[in-house]
Amino acid sequence: MNSSATKKLPLLAPLSAARYELAEWKQATVQFNYHISVDGMLYSIPYEYIGKKVDVRITGTVIEVFYNQNRIASHRRLYGRKNQYSTVHEVSRIRQSVLVSRTGSASLLMRIVTSFMNTSIVWELSRFVWCICDAICCSGR
Repeated sequence: MNSSATKKLPLLAPLSAARYELAEWKQATVQFNYHISVDGMLYSIPYEYIGKKVDVRITGTVIEVFYNQNRIASHRRLYGRKNQYSTVHEVSRIRQSVLVSRTGSASLLMRIVTSFMNTSIVWELSRFVWCICDAICCSGR
């Protein structure tokens, strides 16, 4: 080794133990069902961002979603059959349902609930949801 390299050696930091992972960035628009599509897979986003453009960081293992440089969602990346869902915002789903019911679209609310819920509990839940819809929609009369 030459003398300049020997002088710089104490200044070098050791390599990080965490492996560097390449990332790709894309933009997506949050759809009405509060999901974005990345490479044919669907990832949930908090309902507040419906209609907003978000930045998506894609690695081999993780999908991270940012709005105004703040991370709003993170999912394990899905592979395999297209149109799989990764939905982790259960509270957001309920809030969105209440928001939809306030607009008077109770039938749309039921389609949302039945499309995402386990069918064995849908019928019991549906009676409860209809009561809530009636209470919310009719409370202003």
